[in-house]
Amino acid sequence: MPILKPIAGHTSTARIEAYLEKNGRALARDFYNLSWDENQMAGYDEAMKDGVHWSREMDELRASYGNDLPHGGRRARTFVHYVMSPTPEDNLNLEQLRELSRAWVQKYLPDYQAAIIYHDDNQNGIPHAHIVINNTNVVTGLRIQIPNPFELNRGLQDMAKQRGFGYLRDEVDADDGFGKLASKGDEPATLGLSKQEYYLSRAERRVLESGEYSWVNDIRDRVSMAKNLARNESEFRQILDMLEVDVDDNSPKANRADWIYSLRDQGARRVGGERLGYTFGKEALQSRFARSSAARPTIAASKNFMAIAVQATEINDLVELHNLAFTLELNGRYGIAGIDDYARRISSLESKREHVETPRQKDRITAQITQLEQAREFVREKALLPQQRPARPKRQLTPAQKKVAAQRNQAGYTYGDARHIDRGYDQPSRDSRSR
Repeated sequence: MPILKPIAGHTSTARIEAYLEKNGRALARDFYNLSWDENQMAGYDEAMKDGVHWSREMDELRASYGNDLPHGGRRARTFVHYVMSPTPEDNLNLEQLRELSRAWVQKYLPDYQAAIIYHDDNQNGIPHAHIVINNTNVVTGLRIQIPNPFELNRGLQDMAKQRGFGYLRDEVDADDGFGKLASKGDEPATLGLSKQEYYLSRAERRVLESGEYSWVNDIRDRVSMAKNLARNESEFRQILDMLEVDVDDNSPKANRADWIYSLRDQGARRVGGERLGYTFGKEALQSRFARSSAARPTIAASKNFMAIAVQATEINDLVELHNLAFTLELNGRYGIAGIDDYARRISSLESKREHVETPRQKDRITAQITQLEQAREFVREKALLPQQRPARPKRQLTPAQKKVAAQRNQAGYTYGDARHIDRGYDQPSRDSRSR
């Protein structure tokens, strides 16, 4: 069963081209309505595709019609990025996927520039297609009207069925909710009153729409980054805006005040902060912003994280966003500000592991060590943190504190000793301790 995921783009296509083709990871490429066109150049040497700068061609066409300018008070949707992912059960090879992808593009988006880039760099090594569609109709010059994702998916399921691949059915699974109650014996329940061509179970809809798990966690990762980087609510909202997340107050009639998050251009997908986790709710976040002691990266480290996050957002690299968010959470939890801190935390956990008694406790600590090791490699690769923890800026004393320190120095105390005395620790001076 192939799954189709639509992603809106708002920038030049240069970055997504660089992302899709970096390090030579593209297995193959197919082009339509570009300087290379699959229909017009059948039989030509495909090595010639190396000379196709498809992002430049898309940007030039879009600019010539003014279709990269804001429209209706909102940023222009400059391209659409579809990810076509067969499930492992389909067992599609690259050529089968290319034939399906080509046929789908020609049927549903024939009048747009299209670049289809094929990868197999997922966990299972299954080939999948990245389909980038420019926003400008090559015939009319008008901006693209994004087709209904469900209609495009239903069409894809039809095409998969015709080719003997797995596809979404027009019937309810007998073991799925109300379908189970309506079924008789081994006979699956039919749709009955619905006129939909395909009935999608709750689970199937979740998968088809990128799934609740997928989009909710996408929002959680972006909000997680904002809460770990921001020093106040204003910065929090600014970072969310840069990561293309909208935030609104919930209904005044709700039992608890909370913030509602949604991905830009997907306003129907909304989730309350506390549903993501208590620390994502309005009350917890405002409390965090009020605490000056809350763990946050340095300004320099924050800039490093945000630079990569913004780029990942623009090309919808959800894996990169998740790794950034996870690393920030982990660093805050363990108080990590430099790469050397990882070794100290790992050493401490290893020592702790030697003294726990149950296998379950050992496994939990081992998992924590693994997380820290992975985060360290990610931070090194991306140059997110300095090697050593930055030195704390020297504390600036107020005039009153300076006066007290001077008086106590005259009495034979160091300022450090004076602080101990102020805190109720009756400790002798350094001189007396050395005697």
